[in-house]
Amino acid sequence: MPRKRKNNQLTILFIAIAASLIYAINGGIRSNYGIMLGGLAENSGLTYETVSFVVAVAQLMFGIMQPIFGVLALKKSNGFVLSLGTVLVAAGLIMTPVCTNMWGLMFFFGFIMPAGFGALSFGIIMGAVTPALGQKMAATVSGIVSASSGMGSVVLSPVINLMLDNFGLWGCMIALTIPTICLIPISLWLSRAKETNGAKDDREITINQMLKTAFSNKSYYFLIFAFFTCGFHMAIIETHLFSNMTSMGIMDSTASYLFSFY
Repeated sequence: MPRKRKNNQLTILFIAIAASLIYAINGGIRSNYGIMLGGLAENSGLTYETVSFVVAVAQLMFGIMQPIFGVLALKKSNGFVLSLGTVLVAAGLIMTPVCTNMWGLMFFFGFIMPAGFGALSFGIIMGAVTPALGQKMAATVSGIVSASSGMGSVVLSPVINLMLDNFGLWGCMIALTIPTICLIPISLWLSRAKETNGAKDDREITINQMLKTAFSNKSYYFLIFAFFTCGFHMAIIETHLFSNMTSMGIMDSTASYLFSFY
């Protein structure tokens, strides 16, 4: 019995690490659009305002695609959606440096890559790991996974700035593609984790039932409003804070560290 319990604890630990890694890379790249903004403008030859518009569309696309991929996860599987999201993010990263006009940048950086981030969102990650953890342990792990997004941002802010300064947009995007592609086997492993006794398959509940339950609860409306408010101002700050700091004469490297603590 003790050995079985120890194996179970190790499994939970590995699941928590794997889920956190996915969300850390998601949040680490997505929250650092502002640091990439100058490099994107220089590489594409577009103005700061035009690239800012593309980034705004990317933020909107990230939000729109989350419920769409949530439905797809119910019809297919969480592992399929996570793997698909990883491929989309990798495609966006690789193709972004090729884009030298607004429409190309809009397609790959404004649509494809943020769509992939939507597939790697918190809800889908937790949907993949909860059956293996059980509801009680999933609540604890969810806090760790949620915090990993901020940790990814803290680590990648100075790293992305360093890569842009030394290797340009091409080198930076290729370097970010490598850990992204490594998420594919991790996603597949998470989706195949054994269900615990008593775990309920969410696919037994129809989409209409979920929507009806959600919209009949007043708290759901408050949650929507709170997340909308948070996302609206956070996206603007994340996009332009770094540029504002550098425009005041703060060195790029210093600004990236300050941004990482934001």
